[in-house]
Amino acid sequence: MTTHELGIWLTLGALLAAPFLLLVPVHGGNGQHAHAGPGTLTVAQLSAIAHRPEPDDADIVWPPEPKPGWDEPELTPVERDLHRLLHPPAVESYTGRHRLNEPGEMYSPPPGLRAVLTEPIPA
Repeated sequence: MTTHELGIWLTLGALLAAPFLLLVPVHGGNGQHAHAGPGTLTVAQLSAIAHRPEPDDADIVWPPEPKPGWDEPELTPVERDLHRLLHPPAVESYTGRHRLNEPGEMYSPPPGLRAVLTEPIPA
């Protein structure tokens, strides 16, 4: 390989690598990732948080217990109408008469029905 060919290959490699290197984020030395905005925690801050002692139950402020016998407030007419629209009453689905018979019982057709075969059944 001549010096001229080597120069061409190095130039081509540099041109191909330059956009990649410009798009890859550069990491800072202080524990923050690239493009770290305001409010980003550093490694030192995270380790300080991790080494804090656990809080005592006396330090925790718990919400008050609800009063016994406390009821929900009365719904306004608009809220009541919205509740009716979102939760319609259940409608019973149709159950056919043949399903109301006991298992194994045959349903007898109405007396006015007469079935006639148009073709004989082959034996």
